[in-house]
Amino acid sequence: MGGFATQTYLANLLAHAAVAFSGYFLFGGLKLFARSGSAPAVVDADALLPATKADKPFNGRQVATLAVIAAVLVGVIFFELNVGFAAFAGSVVLVLSRCSDDGEAIKKMPWRVIIMVTGVTVLISILEKAQGIDLLVSLVAKISTPGTVTGVVAFIVGIISVYSSTSGVVLPAFLPMVPGLASQLHITNALGIANAMNVGGHLVDVSPLSTIGALCIAGSPVEDTKPLFNKLLVWGLSMSVVGALICWIAF
Repeated sequence: MGGFATQTYLANLLAHAAVAFSGYFLFGGLKLFARSGSAPAVVDADALLPATKADKPFNGRQVATLAVIAAVLVGVIFFELNVGFAAFAGSVVLVLSRCSDDGEAIKKMPWRVIIMVTGVTVLISILEKAQGIDLLVSLVAKISTPGTVTGVVAFIVGIISVYSSTSGVVLPAFLPMVPGLASQLHITNALGIANAMNVGGHLVDVSPLSTIGALCIAGSPVEDTKPLFNKLLVWGLSMSVVGALICWIAF
């Protein structure tokens, strides 16, 4: 995709903006602009906080934790350290300096989400090693035409992205197959197929079975996350169809 960074970025930006605003207005956002009447009362947020917490400064452990996080970021961005090992090293520093309780930290980690995402990633890797994705591309070429291939690949990539990482698993597996798919269908410009994969794969990423959606579930302050899980899953699955239509029209 070298040399097409701007086009790729704009394609994703426009698709996400169109879907986000359409969904917002479709599910009642327009009513917010139609409301009339007196202005709502202004509530002082600080007044709602306990006096002991409103102005409480950071303690030494919190300052040390922020410093370690900053060091990890600097190491990853400027010194190209492996983000995983840098994070582990930072965690060891915090534990040895008694800034955190490693036992409590491990208990609070979202193990269900972690196991789900890593397990799905393993299954996708097995599928790739068994040449299942290559078989899928051959089938795509058989059921597609030059006029429908963008919609078809966007739908397939979207469905797979619902339960796996788009940038970590799906695109690395599918994008290298674009030249062969374009050759089989006798398409001279393969960029449209690649953009369809990008857009179709990313639109579904709020699915709770994908990395971003899983992080939303893990960070939810609500104890019962099942309703949120179901809603995100329905949204992610529906975006595979919406993304296919957008890509078929646009590319």
